[in-house]
Amino acid sequence: MTLRDVADVWPICPGSGEKPAGWSGWPSDRRFAFILTHDVEQTRGMQRCLQLARMEKELGLVSAFNFVPEKYYLPPQVRDELSRSGLEIGVHDLRHDGKLYSSQKVFLRQALIINQYLRDWNSVGSDPARCTTT
Repeated sequence: MTLRDVADVWPICPGSGEKPAGWSGWPSDRRFAFILTHDVEQTRGMQRCLQLARMEKELGLVSAFNFVPEKYYLPPQVRDELSRSGLEIGVHDLRHDGKLYSSQKVFLRQALIINQYLRDWNSVGSDPARCTTT
């Protein structure tokens, strides 16, 4: 697929600014929302997770941190502190080697392992009570 193939919908699909039929709107009459996620990689990224999470908390933000469990070591204490803070912990690839989608067989095999990490890490999403509406 090339840019020319999607020129009529990229970067913004026509109609995307319209409210969906039957949608009651954002809480507290807010005008918009955004989702803040971090794909954390390498030792340097791991070392900065907690600092970033604390900075975001001071700003009233809640985000998700996504990790690659079989390529970059995630210290359990980092994962636990992020989780205790009400942040979402996720997996954004198993090994980050470009092979996750190389075939359906490879994907299904790796998906089982990814799902086990999600269970082991208690990755159930962020705590709605921590979400900000400011």
